[in-house]
Amino acid sequence: MVVPSDHLVKSGPNKEGLVEDYKALLKEIPCSHFNKGKSQCPFMNSCLYAHLLPSGTPYEYPWKENKLNEQGEWVEDYEPTLAERFGNLNF
Repeated sequence: MVVPSDHLVKSGPNKEGLVEDYKALLKEIPCSHFNKGKSQCPFMNSCLYAHLLPSGTPYEYPWKENKLNEQGEWVEDYEPTLAERFGNLNF
């Protein structure tokens, strides 16, 4: 992981602390894909940004391997394709 820093930390506990601090800062920034619960983040629970509902409550996807079908029911053991995972991204 590349972490913006004003000093170089190659490995060890200092690097682990730097990465954890950076992740904590990112968790305070709302995810632009999630958009306050109005859309879905293709990275789901792996996303480093905050998934916040309109009430401000943090949201976690129930399972990475599940997906809602057309009837609104969870499909278990679903493995999305790369195209589905990145289909909503605009490059």
